[in-house]
Amino acid sequence: MRKLRIVLIAVFLIGVLLGGVGAGLTMVEWSSLEYGGTKLLDSEYLVTEDFDFTLKDDGSTLILGESYYTNRYLDGVEEDPSVPEGIVRYQVTYNQALVEPFLQYVPYDRASESGEEPPEEVGEETGGEPQEEDAPAVDGVLRLMRSYHGDEFRLFMENKDEMLSDLKKGRLSSYEVADITGVRILINPATRPRVEDRAGLGW
Repeated sequence: MRKLRIVLIAVFLIGVLLGGVGAGLTMVEWSSLEYGGTKLLDSEYLVTEDFDFTLKDDGSTLILGESYYTNRYLDGVEEDPSVPEGIVRYQVTYNQALVEPFLQYVPYDRASESGEEPPEEVGEETGGEPQEEDAPAVDGVLRLMRSYHGDEFRLFMENKDEMLSDLKKGRLSSYEVADITGVRILINPATRPRVEDRAGLGW
């Protein structure tokens, strides 16, 4: 999306400099331009939707993995009694005209991560005592991802008038395209012990 913003602004400004706005922008006018701040494009298409993930019934734990979207947009991880037990709920605000969020689940394999063979379980069959660290097992890693299906030409055409208006008023703005703009992770307090934060999400 950052590349898209750069392309949109570059194409627009080149067109303005070549074609001119009115009599054209002189070097003096260019140097007098002011910064108009950041403007969010496509905000009229923002919706908020819940994406639920159901934990297994075996008592295993789930790791909340980090992603670009939780790193940038996460508003917080919260305990919410209204969320059913055994559910991890991602509440996502996103641009339905450009993206479709989804939860990516990856089974967790400690042996493949370390490159070592898993240790032999110690129990009644081997004559030893069960180890507390064997339970609960980690089931998998959950991350917020998104697929992109936007139309860059539509985006440019629908917002070109606002960009032109800013230039006529003697200012340039940063145009940020609304993609995913907010993320909350909600869990029931009873489910909290089964959710492990390894992404620094700030419990």
